[in-house]
Amino acid sequence: MREIFKPLFGNERLKKTLGEAIETGVASHAYILDGPKGSGKHTAATLAAAALACEHRTDEKYPLPCGVCPVCGRIIKGISADLIVVSKEDKASIGVGKIRAIREDLYVTPNDSDKKVYVIEDADLMTAQAQNALLISLEEPPPFVTFFLLTENAEALLDTIKSRAVTLRMELFSPERIKEFLSGISQPGKTVPDLEERYESAIEGSNGSLGEAKRIFTDFGSKDDNFSETIKQFSAMLVKGKTSDALEIITPYLSDGFETAKKILTSVTAAVAGMIRCKKVPETKNGSVLSAENKDALKTVSLARLVTVFDLTTEALTLISSNVTPKTVIYDLIFKCRK
Repeated sequence: MREIFKPLFGNERLKKTLGEAIETGVASHAYILDGPKGSGKHTAATLAAAALACEHRTDEKYPLPCGVCPVCGRIIKGISADLIVVSKEDKASIGVGKIRAIREDLYVTPNDSDKKVYVIEDADLMTAQAQNALLISLEEPPPFVTFFLLTENAEALLDTIKSRAVTLRMELFSPERIKEFLSGISQPGKTVPDLEERYESAIEGSNGSLGEAKRIFTDFGSKDDNFSETIKQFSAMLVKGKTSDALEIITPYLSDGFETAKKILTSVTAAVAGMIRCKKVPETKNGSVLSAENKDALKTVSLARLVTVFDLTTEALTLISSNVTPKTVIYDLIFKCRK
């Protein structure tokens, strides 16, 4: 069987859907890749871009992308002019100026192949004006252009954007699969202090995301690891409505600016989404991963309560994207989550 997107761990459904569409020449002009931080969205988009331009994309003797033709290699290495990555950089959101730049470049033909790919990172952080500007390009792009919109929160995209793109969701992994992945990146023969504790911490804090699991595993015992523990506690306090405790634990982080605030809200949103999944379907059946704090909170809160907190956190993320002061946004979120 032909290997498709080999460097991307798991995500077999996404690989099959996207790989077959590229092989047969029926790929959509726009895809939304939806999943939490570290779930492999950027890897999937880069591999898809390479596959679209691959000289052997219809030859089953080669993997897809082949990785050996010059076009594939440049895209995978991130040095191709035909792969254009749009990010918010150091801004809180993606403004209309960046989308207008895409429109100006849209009809310039590709340099290396017959395909040109735009990857928009943090697409949910596009302003409404930027999304409306992008809509024009999504409606009738030239035949050689494909868009990949990467997002941690597809619901924040306008319905008009979602209706013009195929949404593919990244896989969330079970504890067993996460441990398998982490075991694969450990150096053979090297003794790792507190290995089992590292595995447990990474699995609990990952919310099913391999990238987050890897980060927590690597940062075990560091300042970043302490931040992860804080987020576990903070998300549990929000759903329980423990306002005073939530304020006390998160306040020290609120002087670090927009990026830290977004990191807090994104992590909490992922944690609450995991709790919602486990409330609907038992954890042992859906493979979701929760921290001990969130498992405990799950025992005492209703599904309706979890959905309310999720909606409030998503709303707070939108406000952060609109440059509202981080401390104001998070304090307001805590206040609204009180019982």
